[in-house]
Amino acid sequence: MACQSARFERFGGILRTLLDQVKATRGNRVIALSVLLALSACSTLQEPAPLPARNQHPFQLLRAHPLPRAARAVPSGEVELASSLDWTSLWLSPGDGKDRIQLDGELLRADLMARFGLGHRLDLDVGIPVVHTSTGVLDGLVIFWHDALGLPQGGRDTVPRDDFNVRIEKFNGSTLTTIDSMPANATSVGDLPVFLNWFPVESDDGLCLGVRGGIELPTGDADRGFGSGGVDFALGALAQYNGGTWSGFAWYDRSWVHTPDQLSRAGLEFPVADTFGIGAQFGLSKNLSAIVQYEWEDPLLANLDSVRANRTHLLVWIAGRYRFSDRFGLDLGFSEDPITNLSTDVTFHLGFRVRL
Repeated sequence: MACQSARFERFGGILRTLLDQVKATRGNRVIALSVLLALSACSTLQEPAPLPARNQHPFQLLRAHPLPRAARAVPSGEVELASSLDWTSLWLSPGDGKDRIQLDGELLRADLMARFGLGHRLDLDVGIPVVHTSTGVLDGLVIFWHDALGLPQGGRDTVPRDDFNVRIEKFNGSTLTTIDSMPANATSVGDLPVFLNWFPVESDDGLCLGVRGGIELPTGDADRGFGSGGVDFALGALAQYNGGTWSGFAWYDRSWVHTPDQLSRAGLEFPVADTFGIGAQFGLSKNLSAIVQYEWEDPLLANLDSVRANRTHLLVWIAGRYRFSDRFGLDLGFSEDPITNLSTDVTFHLGFRVRL
């Protein structure tokens, strides 16, 4: 009880400080929130792990991108099942520039993942993603969300609601090529990821290190924007430090991505792309914890002459995690884009994990 009382006193004091920062940037607000959670951490974490979430930008989804995860292997002979649902509101107006990109609509992506413990600090991830596109219903909610938090609308509130458009306009000399990447109200599987993970350093109360590598098989419909049309490769590394009431995470991945034929014909080629992420989890009670994480990602549309496509993406994720038991947990969170006019607008995340 004393621990909880002290935690709430610290919470109240720092919350008053946060309310004084209404005019601060979004990045400063997230940093302040991270400090708040760190000071509020009061309970030892059980099986800490980052939020298994990624950028839901329609073109960034085409790359092999292993999800953030704990830097320790599933025990030999055990199987861990996980599922996540990401509901994303897309909005990106064409803006100025020689080439243009426009995003408007919603994506609903379900990721089903099985993780197999192989022994010798090895495990294997196999996933099945399913993506649904729609005109959606989130526009009004997101406009209200941005107004309430003092975030820019980026022109969303000046155009008709509940539309769908995922389009690139690429100029080659005097020739304009228009690519409508995704149809509205369509459902398809995505490319299937298979990753092998090895964790040479594991610790319950210290540093954990791991490496991983794998492929994505071309099971998605590349002609409709749900896959790359070829085998993609990725290599990466993970680090984690367990500090009792908190844990810190870092991950890095490099991907070699096949360029879909329709983009290649327009003179676009996907470059080798890197991802770097950091995050922290804080124990707020025996079963409840909070997660804050950042992820930077190279743009696959780096060769498009538009600052709304060729800059490094940055997303901030904030989530809560509840452990119902040692083998079952639930995540609920959202992401925002601190860099305006580039990434997806907002994503709501729901996920669960169960170990058999």
